[in-house]
Amino acid sequence: MLVPFQQLPSYSRVWVFQSTKCITAQQKESLETMMSGFCEAWQSHGKELVAGFKIEWEHFLIVGVNENSKDASGCSIDKLFHLLSQWQTAQDLDFFDRKFVALVDQESLNFASIQEVKSIYKQGKIPDNQLIINTLTNTKALFESSFTQAISESWIGAGLSKAMV
Repeated sequence: MLVPFQQLPSYSRVWVFQSTKCITAQQKESLETMMSGFCEAWQSHGKELVAGFKIEWEHFLIVGVNENSKDASGCSIDKLFHLLSQWQTAQDLDFFDRKFVALVDQESLNFASIQEVKSIYKQGKIPDNQLIINTLTNTKALFESSFTQAISESWIGAGLSKAMV
């Protein structure tokens, strides 16, 4: 059953899919239509899942499912990933390339490889308060509280010591 993403409870399971290419208006319309139909019919072992989605920053598809009444099974999750894989190929986008980090620059995004970001952060060329998009959030509560977060508080900043400037 499709519900607006904002109506999903905070404990809902969330997946964040990132594209380094901007999702165009035409692609967004196509993606919204496809995801609406998918969420409306999404099931796990014959039981309806309560799910919603949203598109953020023209680069991110966020999908959430309320697992309170029924957990999303491996097979049902595979269906989501398969659907997105087929759609992205036709649209020349890639939601599954996890080698890039989105850095928030005022109201825009810049993408850089994880290795590049780690290197320049460690060298002290990125400030601790540089915001990044956290694609590792796995609940709606975490998505709402830390979708954007300072690099020093992120998985990238964890364990890296910066050079003394």
